[in-house]
Amino acid sequence: MSRETWLAERRGGIGGTDAAAILGVSKFATPYDVWLEKTRVLPPIEPNESMWWGSALEDLVAQRYMLDTGRKVWNPERIYYDEAWPVLRGTPDRLCIGEKRGVEIKTAGPYNAHQWGEEGTDQIPEAYLVQVCVYMAITGFPVWDVAVLIGGSDFRIYTVRRDERIETYIRKTLREWWESFVETELPPPITDADSISDSLARAFPREQFTSIEVTPDAESWALQLQIARDALARDERLKAEAENNLKAILGDAEGMANPNFKITWRAAKDSGKVDWKAVALWVIEHYIECGKEYAMEMHTNPEKMTSADVIAQHTKAVPGSRRFVFASLVDGLTPTQAVKRLASIAGGSE
Repeated sequence: MSRETWLAERRGGIGGTDAAAILGVSKFATPYDVWLEKTRVLPPIEPNESMWWGSALEDLVAQRYMLDTGRKVWNPERIYYDEAWPVLRGTPDRLCIGEKRGVEIKTAGPYNAHQWGEEGTDQIPEAYLVQVCVYMAITGFPVWDVAVLIGGSDFRIYTVRRDERIETYIRKTLREWWESFVETELPPPITDADSISDSLARAFPREQFTSIEVTPDAESWALQLQIARDALARDERLKAEAENNLKAILGDAEGMANPNFKITWRAAKDSGKVDWKAVALWVIEHYIECGKEYAMEMHTNPEKMTSADVIAQHTKAVPGSRRFVFASLVDGLTPTQAVKRLASIAGGSE
């Protein structure tokens, strides 16, 4: 299965990491993030250092698991579907040969060691517990191991056994969420989470048209943002929640305004990112190794690549990110007055 096919299949259902986010136990995503992934075609997330090392070390951790347990494992490299409800699906890291047992492979930083309990138990972070419960549900396997390398030198194995009560709860909750939000395309609540801000930036990287009309919902969030940003009542969580909701309302629009406020969400100009390592390697190859011979050729043949050409060849265009700007147009509105106005709008008196 190609990565493109895998991504398309993943969008069509709920996977193990999705389930953890929907159930509210993921530190990386919220239900709204999952909803965006399922209802829009988003560009893939650029891997950070932690993700890169987690992927690079997967085979090594699997080898250590086999060494310590004497079991043989294989990488299925396929998506498994729940027979009763195919929307529930997942891609297990490894399956044991000759027994119905799966293995999830993790890496963790030393600062996360406290989240892991006594080795051999099922005392693992809740997000991973939900993930392996989903895998046991779709494969029917009665047991799943979690092999984790903590801090680069502390290897542990944890074991989770299938619990039908937990599994029933997970299935019921996920099905209700899917039917309530994905099938209806109505979004779940938007919170102050940083992940939502990142997901909205991926969903709406550029403004496609100028402005939209201010709805009562937009004005309500704008007033909350004004209250949160006031020096006497600053609340970063309320501020982030209001900004995320206003970005979702704007979507592809550049902005909106009324007599009380003006909001813009415009993309900055594109920039260029130079791969200086590649430039240095080119210089080493053509100047240091070829030495005077290349220099003489440059003198007699001006069409040869100049330093500017080399840099341009190794420059990648980076789209400008959208900048959110909120400006209040109401003079002298105190936090108390703003709260009263917000309440009046919510009550329909304005």
